Amino acid sequence: MLKLSQKFPIVFVNGIARITFMSASPQKVCHIIVFFLVALGVFARLYLYINHKEMWGDEFALAAAIYKNNFVDILIGNLIYNQSAPLIFLLLTKLLSVPFGTSELVLYFFPFISSLFLFYL
Repeated sequence: MLKLSQKFPIVFVNGIARITFMSASPQKVCHIIVFFLVALGVFARLYLYINHKEMWGDEFALAAAIYKNNFVDILIGNLIYNQSAPLIFLLLTKLLSVPFGTSELVLYFFPFISSLFLFYL
């Protein structure tokens, strides 16, 4: 039996990691559970960001409006296909599309980072 640390109650028995809560206070148990739930949420968001299957019609129209218009048209609000979105989202996505191209990952990068920031809150 190998105990990993005093602060994090993981015990390795026959090569299997087991979490022991007997010596941990209820507050530590809550911290461990919250940590694993947040880590699960981050990995789920990362998986969905990388393995995004397809764009819906309104997402495709917004992407076309972002990529075909220049910065001035976005600031004025003259988007093609009668699209609308928050100005910061439009500008940041357009700014990211200049060096990184026009892929779906660029389009979904700002919402992905925003969702990761929500885990911090």
